[in-house]
Amino acid sequence: MVASFYNEMRLTFLLKLLSASFLISSIGITQQALLERKLEFTKLAKVEIAATLFGAVVGITLAFSGRGLSLVFQALSTALVSTIAFPFFQQLAPGVVV
Repeated sequence: MVASFYNEMRLTFLLKLLSASFLISSIGITQQALLERKLEFTKLAKVEIAATLFGAVVGITLAFSGRGLSLVFQALSTALVSTIAFPFFQQLAPGVVV
């Protein structure tokens, strides 16, 4: 629909690929919400900064290497790193500290 609106059919693949970031982020949103609920903003900041820096490195590296879709892979890698990192900062069960 968006591709036909802009009369650019290449957007179809781009938007399908970019929509994966919603799926990846939805997996880690529970851990993020629990950290926010416990007011552990230091842990949240560490995860977000690490994910953003990793995404920036991926995006810049792909852009300088001349590969397309660098911004899409930047968004995907940022979402993936934050989804993977949030459980490591979350207490799994009472008495179990990770």
